[in-house]
This record gives sequence, C-alpha cells and structure tokens, in this order.
Amino acid sequence: MKRTGKLLLLIFLIAIVLGGLMYLWVSVTRPRDFGWSELTTVLVKNEEEEPDTDNDGVPDQEEPLPYKGGVIYIGDSRFVGMNEALGVDNGVNHFVVAEVGQGYRWMVNEALYQAQQIEDSHPELTDWRYVICLGINDLVNLSEYIEKYRELSATKSLMLVSVGPVDNYPDIQNTDVEAFNQSILESTKSMGIPYIDYYSVLQSEGFEAPDHLHYSDETYGRIYEILSTVAEVQ
Repeated sequence: MKRTGKLLLLIFLIAIVLGGLMYLWVSVTRPRDFGWSELTTVLVKNEEEEPDTDNDGVPDQEEPLPYKGGVIYIGDSRFVGMNEALGVDNGVNHFVVAEVGQGYRWMVNEALYQAQQIEDSHPELTDWRYVICLGINDLVNLSEYIEKYRELSATKSLMLVSVGPVDNYPDIQNTDVEAFNQSILESTKSMGIPYIDYYSVLQSEGFEAPDHLHYSDETYGRIYEILSTVAEVQ
C-alpha cells in the first residue's frame, strides 16, 4: 500500500516537471504577442527610422509653395457679391474682407484690422497687396479716403479700384461717382499707387445691375477678370 502511494507521488511530480518544461518551450518558440502599448511604440520607432521616399532611396522633400504673395480684397457689398459669385476667397492666398453697406469708417475701424490678422495668420506668405474698392456708400468721405490711402501706402502695397457705375439708382448719380473716381485717380498718381478703372470698362462694354446697384454674376466675372490681371502678387 505504501509502495503504491510513493509510485503515484512520483508520477505526479514527473507530470509537474514535464508540464513546466512544455510551457517553457512554447513561450520561447511561439511568435511574440504584443500588447497595444508595445505595438504602438514599435510602429512609431519604425516610422522615425524609415522616412518616406519616392522609392529611390531619397527622402521626400516638402513641396515649395507655387506663390509667395497674398491678396486681400477690401470692399463693400459689391465685393461681397463678387466673392459669392466667383469664390474669390480661397483661404490660401486670396482673401476677401467685405461687408454690405460699409465705407470709410468701417475700413478704418474694422477692415484693416481684419486684414492684418489675415497677414499674421499666414506667415508663409511674404508679399501682400490690399485691393480696395470703397466709396459707393459714402462718396462724401472723399478727402478722408485720400488721406488714409496716403498713410497706408507708406507701409502697405495698395491697389485702388474705381467705384463702379449704377444703373438709374435713385440715390446715387453716376456723375458723382465719376467725380469721386477722378479725384482718387489724381491722388494715386501723386502717391504712386496702382489704380484700376473698371468703371470706364463697364460703361463702355455694358453691364447688368438687376437692382440698379449690384451686378449680375456675369458682370462680377468681368470685374474680377479686370482686377486679377493686375492684382496678383507672384
């Protein structure tokens, strides 16, 4: 009886030893099962050690920007309409700061600050031009406009745009628009500021103004065509 008990104990001990050896063999020979945190560490390390290439062994280089200049269009409801019709503001190197019914005081108190914020938020652009078309809502502020443009031209690259014509609009006469434009034109010559006269182009070619003040999409397209040939900063 005692002998049988010793034999069973021996068999039990042998089974334990064999089981331990089998576990050790499996642990060493099977593929490693990574935990999530370990796998993440390995992937990050591999990405750092093996940068992307074009399959030629040469690491990818950052593509240079196709432009270095930014253009900010500053204006009233007519620039609002042009942007809505054509999508001028691409948020990359073309921007529009415009608001319905505004003029000189809005430009000084709000628009120029917004334009500066755009510049500050795009340090990758090194050359900027402000394309300004204001005055239809406050032709009486002619002298204020001229003085502000003179001040701005000392620090900013400006391009001034004529006020466009109206089509029998009850509160505004084209003769007053023409007088405003002529004074701005004469001032820009003395200040060396580029000036675009799209007023004369529309009067010569014809234009559509469904509400007698704001233009059709086709006319906005013609205006932007005129502006963009000169306004671009490369």
